[in-house]
Amino acid sequence: MRTYQQGANKDNDSTSLLINQLSAYFQNVQHVVFAFLFGSYASSRAMKESDIDIAVYFEGAYGVEQINKIWRDLESLTRKNIDLVVLNKAAPLLAFAALRGKAIIIKDYARYLDYMLVATSEAMDFAQCLNDMWTMRQQFRAAGKPT
Repeated sequence: MRTYQQGANKDNDSTSLLINQLSAYFQNVQHVVFAFLFGSYASSRAMKESDIDIAVYFEGAYGVEQINKIWRDLESLTRKNIDLVVLNKAAPLLAFAALRGKAIIIKDYARYLDYMLVATSEAMDFAQCLNDMWTMRQQFRAAGKPT
């Protein structure tokens, strides 16, 4: 089991403390394989009113009850609003953004790598599709055709 550990950087102390707190919680949640902190807290841009963005990947079947329990536990633990993303069903670009955050815990590194490769590939494919559509639109505009 791997947990993310940050160095003692003054600007990142609150993020390190949050990650340690979240890691301790997720060590006891059996059905979560890995979890990531992303968004403003992961990038040290959080303000007082910011929510905490957390992404989790479940092993096997999971239900609304499990998701809600984790969500309630995390809000109670952090005393902040939590945006909880389930990576098993997340859109490719959202999953990619979450995985670019800070690892809270990775219990199964092989499964994490498999998921990361698939999510990254899907996100890159989607980004390429958007880029192609943008290019076509620009070409239509340049040719004087309505878009």
